[in-house]
Amino acid sequence: MPSTESDDPRPTGGEASDVLLRRAHELMLTRATWTRGHLARDRHSYPVSPTSSRAVRFCAGGALIRAAADEFNLVVRTSQGDKPVTLGKERALHEAYRRLGIVMVELLAPSERMRVHEERRGDLLIPIFSHRKSAADPWIAEAGETTWESVVHTMNDAKTVTHRTVSFCLNVARAIADVPPTIDQLEE
Repeated sequence: MPSTESDDPRPTGGEASDVLLRRAHELMLTRATWTRGHLARDRHSYPVSPTSSRAVRFCAGGALIRAAADEFNLVVRTSQGDKPVTLGKERALHEAYRRLGIVMVELLAPSERMRVHEERRGDLLIPIFSHRKSAADPWIAEAGETTWESVVHTMNDAKTVTHRTVSFCLNVARAIADVPPTIDQLEE
């Protein structure tokens, strides 16, 4: 009889995203194992899929994808190499991205000029950004929507962000015991 996700002895829910954040942090432990601009790179600095056995350097998002592949046999299709997609723990991966994204926005974005709230779309929470030029100006919602995955990749690739910053954000995201409230709720 095929095994169902509920028969799986591996962690689920928030516990599973904890596992992914811990593993991602381990993958990016030193400056030499972190990268930007691509999900992962090989030892010659060529871009590769984060699930490739040749991957030795990871951005924050690439490290989460590799952690999901290692921990839950979740293989993700990327532009650097297609592999069959095996789904099963994708919610844990999304939640890990969400937790890390919230921490990155809170720590790295100027809160007086940018904020984010979440809207539920099916089973997922999608970030919606608002910005203003000065404290006296009204908040303007962004026309387009994004994902927490995009937020993590964009923040990782910012020129002012360093390995130390990303590592710190991963540690803070791991330290959050429960799924954090939306950022709007944190401001109240």
